[in-house]
Amino acid sequence: MPDPNSCDYDECRLFRALAQNKESKLTRGQFEGFINALWLDSAISACDQVSLGCISDKLTYSPMTLFGESMVFDEKSRQLANRVFYSSQNLTAPLLLIQ
Repeated sequence: MPDPNSCDYDECRLFRALAQNKESKLTRGQFEGFINALWLDSAISACDQVSLGCISDKLTYSPMTLFGESMVFDEKSRQLANRVFYSSQNLTAPLLLIQ
């Protein structure tokens, strides 16, 4: 996710406008939740009768424009955007110990 405090995409500006009364700095995690909600809302709105099947079909087969690109959430790409947005922290994944 891009930094919601400084990015210039339409989605970033909308997120900042909706969160304008929030006193703390906006986080990428909050912004990711917002983007997920936008995507889900677009799928639900496109369904004549809301059902899990319809929502799944709309998420999979109906493109949505995010960050200036048309994207679908299909089996080949389970990540919303295939871009990498560098953060100020490069965290390593924790080791999983399997016994």
